Amino acid sequence: SPPTEELDVERGQHWRFVAIEEALMAIAKSRPVALVLDDIHFADSFSLGLLMHWQEELATRTVPMILVYSSRVHEIGSVDQLNALSQLGQKYSSVSFAFHQKLEPLSDADAAAMVNYLLPMTEASAKFVVDRTKGNPLFITELVRFLGEAEAFTFDVDQSKWVLRSLPDDIVPPNMRLLILRRIRLI
Repeated sequence: SPPTEELDVERGQHWRFVAIEEALMAIAKSRPVALVLDDIHFADSFSLGLLMHWQEELATRTVPMILVYSSRVHEIGSVDQLNALSQLGQKYSSVSFAFHQKLEPLSDADAAAMVNYLLPMTEASAKFVVDRTKGNPLFITELVRFLGEAEAFTFDVDQSKWVLRSLPDDIVPPNMRLLILRRIRLI
C-alpha cells in the first residue's frame, strides 16, 4: 500500500480536478465555453492529467464546451505528451468530438516573410531570427519584439531596412520558454 503522503497527494489532486471541473461545468451551463491551452509541451504532470481527465469527461457529458490545445512537436518532451493526449482523443473520435491537427513549423521562406512583415530587415538579420526560432510563429514575433526593445537594430537608410547589430550569444534567449521568462522578469 502507498505511503500516507502519496495518498494525500492523490486525494488532493483528485479534489483539484473536481473543483476545476465543477467551476467550468457551472459556467458551461449558462453559456458555451471554449478552453484554449497553448504550448502544452510545457505542461506539468498535474495539467496533463487534468487534460486527459477532461477529454474523458467531455465525451460522456452534453455541455457546450470545447477543449483546444496545441503543442509544438519540435519542442523537447512534447511528442510523448501529444501521443498520450492524441491516443485518448482517438479513443473518443467516434463521438466526433476529438480532432487532431498537426501544426508544422513555418518553412524558412514563410518564416522570413513573417519576420519582414513584422520589421523589414536585411536578409542576414532575418536569417538570424529564422534560424533561432525554427519556424515557430510566436517565437518569431516575441524575438523580433525582444530585439527591438533591446535596441539591437540599426536602420540602414540606403537599404531602407533594419540591420541586427552584433550581439553577444548569451543576450538572445535560445528558446521560447527562456525568452518569455526574460520578458516576465522585466515587468
